[in-house]
Amino acid sequence: MKSFFTILIFSAICFAQFDTNSFQSIKQTVSSDEIKAMGIINLSDLYSLADKWNSFSIDGFNQNLSANNLSTYQRQNFILVVDGQKIDLNTFDIQNINLLPVSIYDIESVEFINLQGIYEGEYTSSGLIHIHTKKPEEKLTAHTNLSLGNETGDPGPYKFTSLKTQNVDKLNYNLGLTLNYGSRNWFIKGNIKSEDNYVTDAALRDRINYFHPGNNKARLISVSGTVQIKNDFSTSRIFAFKTDEDDFNFFAIFGNELPVKRSIRHFGVNGELQFNQQLAINYRLQYSDNDLNNRENPAGYVFTLHKNNIKANAELNYSTPIFNSVIGVSFNRYNFQTERKLEDNILSFRNIYTAISFNSTKNVFHSFQFFANRLSDDFTYKGTLINNWAVSKNQKAALHFSFSQNSVEEDLNYWTLFKRGYLFNPVENTEHFISAGFNTSRTFTGDIIYKYSKDSLFSVEIDGSLRRFENIYLENFSYQYNAVTSTFTTPIELRTGNSLTSAGGSALIEFNQAAGIKHRLFYQYQKSVAGDDLFEKIRRAIPEHQFNYRFIYTPMETFSVSLLAKYKSKIIFEEYKYLADQSNGKLSGTIKPGITFDISLQKWFWSKKIWTNVIFKNIFNQQEKYYPAGIDYNLRFYVQVFIYLDKLPE
Repeated sequence: MKSFFTILIFSAICFAQFDTNSFQSIKQTVSSDEIKAMGIINLSDLYSLADKWNSFSIDGFNQNLSANNLSTYQRQNFILVVDGQKIDLNTFDIQNINLLPVSIYDIESVEFINLQGIYEGEYTSSGLIHIHTKKPEEKLTAHTNLSLGNETGDPGPYKFTSLKTQNVDKLNYNLGLTLNYGSRNWFIKGNIKSEDNYVTDAALRDRINYFHPGNNKARLISVSGTVQIKNDFSTSRIFAFKTDEDDFNFFAIFGNELPVKRSIRHFGVNGELQFNQQLAINYRLQYSDNDLNNRENPAGYVFTLHKNNIKANAELNYSTPIFNSVIGVSFNRYNFQTERKLEDNILSFRNIYTAISFNSTKNVFHSFQFFANRLSDDFTYKGTLINNWAVSKNQKAALHFSFSQNSVEEDLNYWTLFKRGYLFNPVENTEHFISAGFNTSRTFTGDIIYKYSKDSLFSVEIDGSLRRFENIYLENFSYQYNAVTSTFTTPIELRTGNSLTSAGGSALIEFNQAAGIKHRLFYQYQKSVAGDDLFEKIRRAIPEHQFNYRFIYTPMETFSVSLLAKYKSKIIFEEYKYLADQSNGKLSGTIKPGITFDISLQKWFWSKKIWTNVIFKNIFNQQEKYYPAGIDYNLRFYVQVFIYLDKLPE
């Protein structure tokens, strides 16, 4: 740790920074127009636009993420933020972004924070996603949407070829409605959304029916309200929502899906007090309930987890043209209630953090961030240095270093509660093998970035990265397949003290032609260099190579065509190493390399009051599978309709 901070200080002296937001390797921003053009149906589809976020889905809707090689898929503690307020959705390392009360048509932009640092009063150890919703106009408006999906698989043009498949049922049915009223200094917004999703894959449907016969539908309904008030010296936003969902959650420790009822309630206030052009205070005050409960199941499993959170945060900002400083404090209190008594059901975290940024010359700028977390008498520390250099008008370079410590309590997952005497009901009779006690983990990251841009027409960004993980705890599952019930069982083993070093690099090219043609190409390489055997095997679930290509053609203002092509190299899930033998080759723990193509066609009608999108995903009906026990996608067809009523009678 001491040598790491020596590197930070030395690099600050000899190299420096300039506008970190211009580097997509640090923060990638996806606009509303891109989201619509790429045929995003559910919020979880947004991950397909995040270059440096790897993901897989078991059911086609819930996703597991790994942000820029900052963690494995086992830990799902990335941060979700909506309009400046952190939203707590994570339960047992299951974090379903679709639970957010946000409809696709109401998104202004989405920020993906790809590296560690302080953002919105949080330290982004495993990445952060910030969704910005649209600000209402100064009038009464209404927006609504409808989307329908069908995993056709119809023989159609494939009838007499090897690509023919059986017909499969509908995929989803989504509805949304937003009412807005805006004025010069305030606005009010109300939103309701409903989503029905259907499990269509035969193997997954059989597994779900074993624990919940006769029902393969997940149903979600969410209601939210927002009020913002602004004057000459302050801005305040009140945001509240409630989401209820009946779903089937895959519990890795159990190896199968179980029917669950999710309920999320959130109330928050955030804003800014601007004393003058140099001094301001940002504040956040939030309350949330995150509930997970079982639904009726033949096995009689009974479980409940109620997580209550109170969060308060304030930070003082001082800025000049060449200097900026932030100092902040926050308090996070979690109260857990489960079906069995816990030894200690309250966790209270206290944080203090600071960030200092300054110009050393006209073209160089430094930023150092420090974040301390306290739980009882235990501390963890995190630090980041971002150094940029404006080489010339068209060229920029950056160095990014970070160090972070993390305790199992900060993960707020199953093992956090296990330390306090909790056993998940479906596995309470399964012995838990723990190799040793939990220690504070450490993560070191280093990234070097170069960018060349020519006006807004052309840009190239190249980066190289290094990661070092120490004292990481990992689940060592070995799933055993029952071909009769399509279900799995596994011994439960946790190994602590694992280490790994990995390296990678990426390249991004953006090219905007005349006549409304845009190209975007992204390639990433990631590989383990050295480390413990289990860590290296688990890391193989993340592809070494991936390539994305986006193409948008807008021949006229009211019509456009877009293409998304994605390639991923072979991935191996160590926990399913016996699956091929146990399923007689029907399933496998190895996912072969694959490339898929999606096409969407967008058209405006009625003086831009109705927007329609016809989407074809996996148009060549290739194998599209991301998880051994997950669905195997076929050709899919969607229709989206957005209606914008931008002038209603008042």
